[in-house]
Amino acid sequence: MSGWDDAQQTVNDADADAPRTFVRLKDQGDKVVGAFCGEPLVRRVHWSERNQRYAECDGDKCGACANGAKPSVRALLNFYVPTEKAMKVIEAGVVMFKDILKVRQKYGLDKWLFEIERLGRANDPKTKYTVLPDAQIAAKLTAEIAKADLHDLKAVVTGKQPPREAEEGGDEAAGGLVDADTAAALVGRIKALPDPAVAIETFRKKFGVKKAIELKADQAAAVDAWLRTEENANGADDI
Repeated sequence: MSGWDDAQQTVNDADADAPRTFVRLKDQGDKVVGAFCGEPLVRRVHWSERNQRYAECDGDKCGACANGAKPSVRALLNFYVPTEKAMKVIEAGVVMFKDILKVRQKYGLDKWLFEIERLGRANDPKTKYTVLPDAQIAAKLTAEIAKADLHDLKAVVTGKQPPREAEEGGDEAAGGLVDADTAAALVGRIKALPDPAVAIETFRKKFGVKKAIELKADQAAAVDAWLRTEENANGADDI
């Protein structure tokens, strides 16, 4: 196996290790069925080509706006996926969010599961998403959804979501591990560095773990400090 193959495998392993907070529909025809839960979080943001992520628009103090860039609107919603028995987060642009508002007005969001399908290949700027009612939510599933914790959407976008209460005797309670969302945010930042394969190996050696989810809670600050040093060295902007 070549060095490039090794690097690709390392990145793939890290991607597989990352906790999946967000719903990802990556290519034409990908679908997900679930229930919208809680209140949405709507943001005005600018896309950073350099960092390959969204940055909040600061309104009158926004440097991107001052340079002529127009902000876009993105909405985040909690979305329960029955097949995974997990509460996820789904992100929508203006068109998709308008469709969600339409089905909310016609059907309500608390009684139905909705199917979301991607129409467009990967990296196609004309990609659209359909939002259609799939099936009414049965009483058993209503109870299941009610037991699922909602994500703190504001904390999710900043990568500062506090850990949820661990079940008595669970790994987080016993070992003081980081919560899944903090781990996901750290993985995302590591993969955003210029050479993610090298960054992943450095992370593993420096902090003595193979996966971010294996970090202890008291290591999170040290990882954040290391990442800030790496990001600043490469000219990345904080979000």
